[in-house]
Amino acid sequence: MSTTKLTSIVATAAIALLAACSYDSGSGVITDPPTGVPSALLTVVFPSHPADTLRVIVTDSVTITRAEAFVQSGTGPHMLTGKIARGAGADQKYPFHYISESVRLADVGMEICDGAPMRTTQDVDNFFVWATGSVASTEATWCPWESKPIAVIRLPYP
Repeated sequence: MSTTKLTSIVATAAIALLAACSYDSGSGVITDPPTGVPSALLTVVFPSHPADTLRVIVTDSVTITRAEAFVQSGTGPHMLTGKIARGAGADQKYPFHYISESVRLADVGMEICDGAPMRTTQDVDNFFVWATGSVASTEATWCPWESKPIAVIRLPYP
């Protein structure tokens, strides 16, 4: 396959992805991707729950590069960490989303860094109480120990 044809296929796929999946960090509603900053759609898996994958928008360029390196080599920082907020984001099957600018990859975490994705709003509320001490908290740090990136799609930006 020629480089031009491959570039065309990748560009078409990226445009289709943007049309189908973009993100507004303020509301958690899928609308427009972050603008003016590099961003990527990261898919992570939870090996103890292999059917659970989670799509996350990431805007930190170092994190994007580390995720790409992990997908290629299987080595290096891999544990997803960052602040979550209520409301679906890039992955509509979960009632929470990562705040894109807070997402990082780490090697290790502490005891609050555990679990598979929360499936109900009650699960999210329970996590917020456990992690912050208050159900009224608007964000909490979540870093599931076993999470690993399995795919990274860079999103175009101006």
